[in-house]
Amino acid sequence: MSAFTRFYSEKKWWHASELLKGTLYYSHKKIDLLTNEETSFTVEELNHELNQFCLNEKRSHPHIWHFFYEFGFYSMDLPHLVEEQSPLAIHLEYQKVEELTTLKLPHHPLKLEVIEDIDFKTYDEAFQKGHEHLLRGDCYQYNLTYRNRYKIHGLNHVTDLWENLAREREGTGEYAHFSYLPQLNKCFISNSPECLFDIENQSDFLKIETRPIKGTRSLGEGEAIEKVWEELKSSEKDQAELYMIIDLLRNDMYRIEERPIEIKELKKQLLVPGIVHQMGVLEGELSHTVTLGQVMKAMFPGGSITGAPKKRVMEILKQIENTPRGFYCGSTVISWKNSIKSSINIRSAQMALSELVIDVHAGGGITLLSSNQQEFLERQAKIDSFLVRIQ
Repeated sequence: MSAFTRFYSEKKWWHASELLKGTLYYSHKKIDLLTNEETSFTVEELNHELNQFCLNEKRSHPHIWHFFYEFGFYSMDLPHLVEEQSPLAIHLEYQKVEELTTLKLPHHPLKLEVIEDIDFKTYDEAFQKGHEHLLRGDCYQYNLTYRNRYKIHGLNHVTDLWENLAREREGTGEYAHFSYLPQLNKCFISNSPECLFDIENQSDFLKIETRPIKGTRSLGEGEAIEKVWEELKSSEKDQAELYMIIDLLRNDMYRIEERPIEIKELKKQLLVPGIVHQMGVLEGELSHTVTLGQVMKAMFPGGSITGAPKKRVMEILKQIENTPRGFYCGSTVISWKNSIKSSINIRSAQMALSELVIDVHAGGGITLLSSNQQEFLERQAKIDSFLVRIQ
């Protein structure tokens, strides 16, 4: 089976196929996914390509960029923190796109065997190291994440995972997507509900919107959503998290062009499987000359999955987290038709096809008001929210 990407847009699933162009970028080389040819390359050349990628074009062929979290070290002028073997981005251009029906998709029961998990002692050690930075005033919030690793049993075909993800409309993340790349022996799976940026081409300007998520409550079986939502809205800790990141993202958007940014909503309810989130909504206008490179330089990685201030927190997280984030907490950018939509890849995973091993990360924002035990449980709730979609 050839490479494909399936993505959720306009409340429909779409299938992009017949790869016209595919490139995997590292800090020092790039690999052509069609020919497997490897050539020397620099991040400066990648940034040049991104600065040539116009946002005001109407594209009949979908362009899909998977930006890995580690690319953000270059956005934040921290190139020394990038390991040479860490992928930075994948660019895919497809010839064909068609709508997929999700009516009566089969369910493929899968069993996940835990290979790697984080225990509370290890988590707490990192939590306390980060907490010391809060107390010293090095940062105001940091987003601590860890990886779980599972062996999948019962998988007959890679599309079984997508069918499990897509078979129920309720709980499908607005930015859900699935890329199968046999050239890399990997697939990337996301049920992300979070927006890094949405850009729509208007006649006189580009409209840009970002919707950061901050604040989480697990939804118990039979528990009233209204009750949980009121609890979340009244939480001093969760409101502090949200307001910090809204302020950070307003500044990020302003750095693209010095234009006014409107905060449309401070608190908005968002439901994903088993979880209630709150999010903010910010909107602005950009000129038609703005490129993808300019937007990524200003906004990537998303502040909601780093913390504040962003650059200092990324340095701290590099010290206290034990594995690269990779696809998780990166962003997938889909440019098709008259818009560009970019996720933050939470509730996301990557799978090695030969070993049938899936890596699932999760984490949460930590402030001085955070409880180590509550944050540890919240992390597991987020993993469960993703796994329930694909099992």
